[in-house]
Amino acid sequence: MATLPAGPNLSHLRRRARDVLRAAQAGDVSAVDRIRAVSDRLTLAAAQLAVAREYGFTSWAGLKAEVEARTMDLAQQAEAFCTASIRDWTGRAARMLAATPEIAGYSFATVPNRRSQGTKPVPTEIMESLQTPSRDVFPRAYGSG
Repeated sequence: MATLPAGPNLSHLRRRARDVLRAAQAGDVSAVDRIRAVSDRLTLAAAQLAVAREYGFTSWAGLKAEVEARTMDLAQQAEAFCTASIRDWTGRAARMLAATPEIAGYSFATVPNRRSQGTKPVPTEIMESLQTPSRDVFPRAYGSG
């Protein structure tokens, strides 16, 4: 079983899966065997699964999540955690939190300003609403204010 490097590159892994598929389609017996070990069909999804299994993951999604977790900084991980939580991907959110407990203590008091690469404060009204969940942040938008 191959070991995922400390700084894995998802683009490289995607290219590797495409290369395995192309080789299998061209008749490379070794590539066909790699894909057939996980699927009866020669598809990109099967090639991705073969690559993931070679690294010890049960799925391409699992491999992808691990690569992203290893290459994202804490702010990106916190943002991805919030996205997973909001979209009700509780399993993913729980795995992210278990893998990086620092997410729980991440402060959203300042957020990255992507244009200037600096930080800008979150408006006071939003911060207060995050601290008191019963308060409606957008009363005019929902007609309750």
